[in-house]
Amino acid sequence: MGKVRGVGLLAVIHFLAWTGAARADVFVLNQGGRIEGVWLNPDESPRISYQVQTGFGGRLTLQSEQVERVMVKSEAERKYEAFLPKVPDTAEGHWDAAQRCIKAGLDAQRDFHLEQVLRLDPNHAEARKLLGYHQSDGHWVRQQDVMTQRGYIRQGGNWKLPQEIELEKFAGGHEQATGEYRKKLKLWAEWITKARGKQAEGEAAIRGIKDPEASEALLEMLLDQKQPRPLRLLYLEVLSQMPNNASQVACSRIAIEDPDATLRDHCLDYLSERHSQYALKYFIQMLKNEQNATVHRAAFALAKLKDPAATMPLIDALITEHKEVVGGGGINPSFSNQGGGLSMGGSPKVVKRKIQNDPVLGALTVLYPGVNFQFDQQAWRRWYSEQFTPKQVNLRRSD
Repeated sequence: MGKVRGVGLLAVIHFLAWTGAARADVFVLNQGGRIEGVWLNPDESPRISYQVQTGFGGRLTLQSEQVERVMVKSEAERKYEAFLPKVPDTAEGHWDAAQRCIKAGLDAQRDFHLEQVLRLDPNHAEARKLLGYHQSDGHWVRQQDVMTQRGYIRQGGNWKLPQEIELEKFAGGHEQATGEYRKKLKLWAEWITKARGKQAEGEAAIRGIKDPEASEALLEMLLDQKQPRPLRLLYLEVLSQMPNNASQVACSRIAIEDPDATLRDHCLDYLSERHSQYALKYFIQMLKNEQNATVHRAAFALAKLKDPAATMPLIDALITEHKEVVGGGGINPSFSNQGGGLSMGGSPKVVKRKIQNDPVLGALTVLYPGVNFQFDQQAWRRWYSEQFTPKQVNLRRSD
């Protein structure tokens, strides 16, 4: 197979070398549609018309006002178009074509040929890896498919939840209003905390905020851990009445990050009452956090939401791996065949350790009372598959 592939590629290289690449540009028309051909008068100035040699040997004259724009193809694209008809419709042929596209920097064409490889050879591991697939529970999955299924949207190179995008859009372009509300909120907060006879006036002013443009400033004050708890609860109350998701975003973060346990519980109650899908997705994401304490808080939060959609992520998080630093100059007990003793610790080392997460197990037992396979992930997966995979129905008539 290797010899055949090499001969085919060599023939293509020779073909391109002596024939050259047929030039073809794309003329996008104002009235819709497009024409491909060789642009015969690219240097004309001022532009009056476009002289085009079509692939059928004809010649067209397009007036300048007829053409919206011209997409000039690169040399690599032209060579690719000349090469494309010679590609065999086999896994090997498309794999060779994909390799050539990689070298030429033709990403879209590369992906096309890799998809064709998978059409002909679904188990082609290298093609799947180049397309972003990875193995999960014996199946090939792509990150973009997993993230899309979880409700994320690709924006600016990052995966974001719709609520985050909505909040960013809302906040964008409102810098002046946000700055004004920052000043007002700080002033009203001082009236309340300094107790100089204006406490009721300050509280009434904050409660009276109805303008959605105040959301960003309220969000900042709510997330400020230096603010007194009663004030933060007041900010949350006002935010919850706004026609956006700022309060859910804030409560989700507080439930994971805030040191105030009372505020965390209050936010979880708030999110649970609203069946927040944003919080559900956020807490599921936090189950993969590198900090074990964060995993525990996320599991506790998911137990509060009681949404079955968290089942498989919780099963996956029953046992997680985390890094920890050991050693570092301390005195450590040591034991050997000759007995115990003390030894000076060496330089600190980072080791990985698998941890059984009791809060995760607790969340699963809250979702499914009476079911407990401890930390046996395979047993949990087996049970879940048996319980929730639709049973096949025999539709044949019996005589």
